[in-house]
Amino acid sequence: MLIRPRARVRDLGSSPAGAVSKTANYALLPSESGLDFDNNGAAGAVTFTLPTAIVGLTYTFTAMELFDLVIDAPPGVLIYLGESVSTAGGTLTASAPGPAVRLKCRSATEWVAQFFAGSWTAA
Repeated sequence: MLIRPRARVRDLGSSPAGAVSKTANYALLPSESGLDFDNNGAAGAVTFTLPTAIVGLTYTFTAMELFDLVIDAPPGVLIYLGESVSTAGGTLTASAPGPAVRLKCRSATEWVAQFFAGSWTAA
């Protein structure tokens, strides 16, 4: 008799707790690593500030409103997005609904996009 293990499938596009919507600027916590954040319901731009870099932290962001969703790096830290890179302590910005990005901390000075969709501006 052949016994096959049951496969476990995980949707890598969503967090275990679902999306966390923020309508005002927010400083991310290391304990929130792995969560999905968006700006659903915001009446203006929302800036998410990344925490001090700890290798392995990951955050996913999805722009849901017509207002800017900004991801702000700590001083001296770069954000890599495909062939683009922010300035040290720079930002990634989505200015329309739809763009998404998952960032992973790779070193004390680098966050790297593991995937992204839509239009993002690195500054």
